[in-house]
Amino acid sequence: ATRGYSRDHRPDCKQVVVGLVLDRDGFPKAHEVFDGNRVDRTTVADMLTALEQRTGRRAGATVVVDRGMAYADNLQEITDRGYHYLVAGRQPERMPHLDAFEDETGWAEVLRQPSPRNPAQKKSRVEIKRQVVGAEVHILCRSEGRTEKDRAIREKHEQRFLDQGVHTSWATLREQRSTHQVVTVVLPATNGQTLRIRKGSTPDALHREIYRTLAIPHEVMTPVRIWAPTPSP
Repeated sequence: ATRGYSRDHRPDCKQVVVGLVLDRDGFPKAHEVFDGNRVDRTTVADMLTALEQRTGRRAGATVVVDRGMAYADNLQEITDRGYHYLVAGRQPERMPHLDAFEDETGWAEVLRQPSPRNPAQKKSRVEIKRQVVGAEVHILCRSEGRTEKDRAIREKHEQRFLDQGVHTSWATLREQRSTHQVVTVVLPATNGQTLRIRKGSTPDALHREIYRTLAIPHEVMTPVRIWAPTPSP
């Protein structure tokens, strides 16, 4: 395999990409070495083929991949081969479940056993909720550890607002950000077509202050350009 540039900010270390498949007990079943510049998410099909060559294809088996692989094309590749999949959802996929996360009904606690090697180990409380979305089953998860982490991040951001004299209510900030408008620019052309450009408006002073304090981009969306025939008068 050709060595590539390290994505871990180590230009002194040339890297290769190693694909590894483990069974449910953590034992290796197949591996492949790819070029160092290969993007991880593009290796799923090759790894499934390598696994099938070594162990055969088992219809109905479940393939577990991390969120870096959880793209529509990879999930389609898995299902096309007759497998199920288990993946961690990426952040945009969690947004439709915000109401379910805040709803206190339907949660079930996961009983977690301490490690046999460390019987004094303290496990944080974990709860799950089952949601059916089309042909998929989504398992929502919340834990004390993640709650504490999110609280620390939120308090850090709130302190930044306090330091800048900005209101710290997230509800108020969401409401203020929602006033950053999206506009459609219509541009008739001489060829009988009309170009419609959907884009965010220029942020006002309040929006700029929020974006600057949060250190997030000012653009609320990527401009979308659509050509269509000009309607008859």
